[in-house]
Amino acid sequence: MEKAFLMSTSKPLGEISGMAMDKKGRLVVFHRADRVWDERLTALILSTFDESNRLSDSLKPIVNSTIAIINATTGQVLEEHGENLFYLPHGLSIDGEGNIWVTDVGSHQVPF
Repeated sequence: MEKAFLMSTSKPLGEISGMAMDKKGRLVVFHRADRVWDERLTALILSTFDESNRLSDSLKPIVNSTIAIINATTGQVLEEHGENLFYLPHGLSIDGEGNIWVTDVGSHQVPF
């Protein structure tokens, strides 16, 4: 049985929606910062999506960085990207040429 690997990072991350290793051996993490994907309207929190599965008009792009480049050995966050670009980060992939591809379920886009 394989063992899980737990890593502490030098900065807090939100809900992680995707991660992969880049060509330099660094961990690339796509996360939701302080955004939480909730499914229903509660008394205190607006729902992420309405009854028609459209993104709530009250949500704006996440102001904090949503992509972290991390030293896979030490957990040190080396770079941060993605401020004010994403609504609800969903997935991440790195192709054979090292290009990073992410999906944002909130804007229904695959930005590049």
